Amino acid sequence: MAVTAITGARISLSENLFESNSSTEKSTIQSYSLEDFETELISLDTAKQTALTDAGISADDVTYTNGQLDYDNGVQVYDIDFYTASTDYEYEIDASTGSIISKSSEASEITRTTDAQAPVQSTYIGIDKAKNLAVSHAGLNLADVIFQKAKLENDDGRAEYEIEFYANGTEYEYAVHAENGTILEYDSETND
Repeated sequence: MAVTAITGARISLSENLFESNSSTEKSTIQSYSLEDFETELISLDTAKQTALTDAGISADDVTYTNGQLDYDNGVQVYDIDFYTASTDYEYEIDASTGSIISKSSEASEITRTTDAQAPVQSTYIGIDKAKNLAVSHAGLNLADVIFQKAKLENDDGRAEYEIEFYANGTEYEYAVHAENGTILEYDSETND
């Protein structure tokens, strides 16, 4: 039994890596490619469904604020965050097995109305608009940046989007007001 250095998944290898051919007395070495050790990952949609099933709620009743593939202690995981009208949820799902690594939920400090409860639209601008505002404020184009974080947070009772991205060796961090799109804070740091 062996463990891959890439995913940590258990694999079994042939016990006879060196085989002897008695007629020629030459030894051969069994080789393995990287593909022999890769584990297929579950999809983001499957990870979301796992979280919803565990929480006992329907996809129609939630708004996602984060859903991304990440690494935690060398293991690929999906970070999935969502909320309902009354509760905020955070899940970490193993991307290889689909099992729940960690989860938390707490009563929301923000009063929200979901589409399932009323026909009115959310008063939040949405993650995509928050990303656009932050990137534009930095004087960049969306095609030129790599996002590290885009998440709806509650900061002292105010809903805001935390946006982090990289471009041209510089890290940018923004806080964008979730209702009106005002840039609340921003910082940039050039990596040497």
